[in-house]
Amino acid sequence: MKKLLYFCSFVPYLTLKDLGFDMVSVYDQSAVFTNNPRLSGHLCSFTRHCETIDFARFDGAVFTNCCNSMQRLYDFVKFNHPQRFTFLLEISHTEKLIYNLDDLMAGLSGHFKLPEKISYHKMNQEKMPQSDILVIASSLHQRYIDRLTGLFSNYRLSFETCQHSARGDTILNQIKDVSCPRMTDFFEYVKTMVSDVKAVICIITQKCDHMMFSYPQIKKMCAQSNKKCLVLEEEFVDKLSQRSKLRYEAFQESLYLTEYE
Repeated sequence: MKKLLYFCSFVPYLTLKDLGFDMVSVYDQSAVFTNNPRLSGHLCSFTRHCETIDFARFDGAVFTNCCNSMQRLYDFVKFNHPQRFTFLLEISHTEKLIYNLDDLMAGLSGHFKLPEKISYHKMNQEKMPQSDILVIASSLHQRYIDRLTGLFSNYRLSFETCQHSARGDTILNQIKDVSCPRMTDFFEYVKTMVSDVKAVICIITQKCDHMMFSYPQIKKMCAQSNKKCLVLEEEFVDKLSQRSKLRYEAFQESLYLTEYE
């Protein structure tokens, strides 16, 4: 089975899985630490993490045009691994539209000899599970998410991040209720989520422009809805630092005190 690495939930990974690919999320991958970084230090820490992944383990990788950092990573992988299939999906920031999906499918068909007739994964629109705390972030390692969930074991957490929700497959099924921080309707999309929870945690991956620009508006929404809001800036890592754990625990304590006032 051919292994495809994907970087965003706007990649229609369920459809590609139905075509026989082993779809691997980059958010599950461990970094291979190196003293010889080649990408600019001005790029976000998620991209710098991805630079260290052993791309030779995969038959291909599908990126999206979500930000400048991701586009530079695509260039880096395409240049250094010319024998691997690489593709950059163009996602609209104003419409629920994947511009070059046909080109992706044609490229995969040419490289991997796919069936001539390709059908999209059928799915129904799913509502986000009821939760107490909404966690908004761009990129979070899956092990970080697991540890954060364990730390907040007395609360139900829901996550709105780059890897959550099958956004690409949702669009292919003509379901439009998806968004992300780079889209013009993101704040309206998040507003309904904020109104349904007790509190919000906003995690900014270091040097992620989209989340840095989004936070002030998210904080304003929380203030208007009388919701507690915690913001942290984190490196893209797979574990909670002691500094972050202290802040999370203090936040939990404030929620507890509020509930029993």
